[in-house]
Amino acid sequence: MGNHDRNCAHRRGGGYTLLELVIVAAIVGVLFALALSVSSQLRGAATRADCSNNLRQLGAAVHLYVADNNNSFPPYLQFNADGSRTWYFGKESTPPGTPEGDRDLDVTKGPLYPYIQEVGVIEVCKAFNYSTAIWKPKFRGASYGYGYNWILGGPS
Repeated sequence: MGNHDRNCAHRRGGGYTLLELVIVAAIVGVLFALALSVSSQLRGAATRADCSNNLRQLGAAVHLYVADNNNSFPPYLQFNADGSRTWYFGKESTPPGTPEGDRDLDVTKGPLYPYIQEVGVIEVCKAFNYSTAIWKPKFRGASYGYGYNWILGGPS
């Protein structure tokens, strides 16, 4: 057996070549990139489903309120005798004139509270980026990230 044959036989019995390792690493990298893409798409779909479910629960709460209140929608805003305001999602518990974003809100005093099982959970949509400049918080904590239809319930 020649010297060349012994080296080839010895190499075949050993580990992997550098080329084989590079190919395997490339394949693993491509699979990882595909998995990240799919997981971000699934996460986005799950977030949208969560927001849809929140809207469904809020819709059910409004429906129950309407059924219990002579087919009237909850008012968007009520001005109380003590000068405070009650929104459809809670009562301001800070004095009038407090700057937006610094106001406290008592969600247990809102007209929808008795109909909502998870206060502080269903009021906001996690898909919405609340840290952007277009979002202006009126209250500390959750104060509904969904709109209100004034045509149905009236502005006040």
